[in-house]
Amino acid sequence: MSPIAKFAATRLSWQTARRAIVTGLLALHFAVAVGSISNKSITYDEIAHVTAGCAYWQYNDYRLQPENGNLPQRWCALPIVLTGRANLPNVDHAGWKTADVWTLGDAFLFRLGNDARQIIFLGRCFAALWGVGICLIVYCWSRSLFGDAGGLLSLVSCAWCPTLLANAPLMTSDACLTFFLTWCVWLVWQLLHEVTRTRVALASLAIGGLFLAKLSAVLILPIAAILVVARCFQAMPLAVGTGPNQRLLTKFADKAKAIAGVTGVCTLVAFVVVWIAYGARYDAFNPSQLPSGSYYKLKSLETATKFIPPRPRSIIQTLAAHEVLPEPYLYGAAFVVAHRERYSFFQGEYSLKGWKSFFPFCLLVKTPLPMFGLLALAMAALLLKKPPVTTAATESQRLADPNCQPANWAYRLLPVLVLLGVYWVVSLWSSLNIGHRHLLPTYPAMHILVGAAALWLTRPVGKFLVWSLVAWLGIESALVFPHYLAYFNPLVDRQAAHQHLVDSSLDWGQDLPGLQQWLSTHNAAGETQQPVYLAYFGTGSPKYYGIQGRALNRIGRSDIDYLPGIYCVSATTLQAIYEAQPGRWNHEYESRYQDLKQRLASDAEAKQEAPVTPETLGPTKANDKEQNKLSYSRYLRMLAYLRHRQPDDHVGHSILIFRLTEKDIHAALDGPPPELDDRPSLTRGAPQR
Repeated sequence: MSPIAKFAATRLSWQTARRAIVTGLLALHFAVAVGSISNKSITYDEIAHVTAGCAYWQYNDYRLQPENGNLPQRWCALPIVLTGRANLPNVDHAGWKTADVWTLGDAFLFRLGNDARQIIFLGRCFAALWGVGICLIVYCWSRSLFGDAGGLLSLVSCAWCPTLLANAPLMTSDACLTFFLTWCVWLVWQLLHEVTRTRVALASLAIGGLFLAKLSAVLILPIAAILVVARCFQAMPLAVGTGPNQRLLTKFADKAKAIAGVTGVCTLVAFVVVWIAYGARYDAFNPSQLPSGSYYKLKSLETATKFIPPRPRSIIQTLAAHEVLPEPYLYGAAFVVAHRERYSFFQGEYSLKGWKSFFPFCLLVKTPLPMFGLLALAMAALLLKKPPVTTAATESQRLADPNCQPANWAYRLLPVLVLLGVYWVVSLWSSLNIGHRHLLPTYPAMHILVGAAALWLTRPVGKFLVWSLVAWLGIESALVFPHYLAYFNPLVDRQAAHQHLVDSSLDWGQDLPGLQQWLSTHNAAGETQQPVYLAYFGTGSPKYYGIQGRALNRIGRSDIDYLPGIYCVSATTLQAIYEAQPGRWNHEYESRYQDLKQRLASDAEAKQEAPVTPETLGPTKANDKEQNKLSYSRYLRMLAYLRHRQPDDHVGHSILIFRLTEKDIHAALDGPPPELDDRPSLTRGAPQR
């Protein structure tokens, strides 16, 4: 065999092996993502996404949760609709008139006899495909920069990323946004070097998908603007067309005109895609299918705009007046801006304004340490090693290739760095500090950069360091299975993670099946005589999963007797973020609690001494109301006590187990308060969830 034939055979063999490796890693990522979530209960926001998505398909009506992206909700509901499992509540259900997606979702999954486990599993399988798509984009982009080895290294780090494994299979909009944002930035960068019909078509559809994924899609505008400016001032020609008809534009004005034309086409196609997704109709409500009604909580677009600042209010009102975009899309935008401030918890502190250090801390403690090691090697390689020379078949292809000129990493990596820079600037100034998941769109860019570490594989020491870090990453990812949502690296003790972060960074209501298994095991061990109390954060149904416990966190109940037993408390509930009286137990709460106790005790004494009449035989409405207030205050005081006590056990680190004795309960409800904050109570700003 000639040397050329041997080379061709070797290359063909490697190409086949490479494709097999890529396919295997993508399949492994999908299997691990779906497997990790298969025995988890529905998380807080998923119930709204899947219910709204089914309503979009079934009724062509968009009143339910328009603030969270039409496409991801349709996508996760698609297999449920196709298999005939979308048995939504009847049209006469009261939830349709008020667009109460939470009540409708609870009925859909847990009260109408539907197979909730099967519905959730099907939706999550489709949702997990976003993670596969993200991994594929990361591989292809990294390979175009750092070659086969770099692409595979990026793919491995992305496929084993706990953050992606935690969020991609959930029926939410975060992974969908991440997929389209990453893809759009790459497509825009490619278009800025070579304009072809295929690239224009792909970019147009991708941008349309991005604006249907989540309203954070607007970040593509500053990112694209920065890339366009950088490209226009770069001397490299802009190739337009393919083949013999290809033109190379060298003048600034010509390049600007071509870019403006492409921008117009992409905008027009994306605009049409958005309208199609909403049934080519301005109104959200479809009276031919469902009864007339209002939006949930904020009722109408006019009401929603009252909660937002003047400038965005003016823009939304103008767009609505001329029906430029569908009403549910505009309402969703107003809703998001109105909810720009929410109660947040961070390392024992509470705030409506957020913290500049919140997201950096999330990145630091919820990213595997070997990932930081790979990024450090990658940065060193980019500083010390020159980019490889890219070969091209023709001069025009060479000029149009963003990896050819200029020969420096700064230009080649510009779209990755701009994506990271813009997203981080916005994140640091955001007051919405409710979850590490909001950093998900930055992870693909970091995994692409990891590919640069492959430049060290030509040296023995570099090869040892790279493969050691890869092995460490794989082992750490495997050991945390299936609790990826609750993952923290060794910088934080996972037993005390709830003292640092909660909500979707740790506890999103996902561990009801695990709690049921824990209770079954311990009941079999002889704890059946102890009552079980549950303070659960989430939209799952404890009863559906076979959990028989007394619910503590139900406002309006006065029939809770606190007895020695097993107290199961969600980490998010423990921190009292979303309670009617949020935050630490303070002087105001304590004064109110003691006043209620004394007042009701005095009323009880007076009732015993009063003559027996029909009025004194039973409780009055006023007395019931006071009893309910006291019951709720007792519950919050119990949480304050438990915050200062080490849990006896946990389920997935998200549900904390406390075994309380009579002495503990007396200390919690009647002893000195374990915490007494001098700061005033948090005041409500924008509407909460």
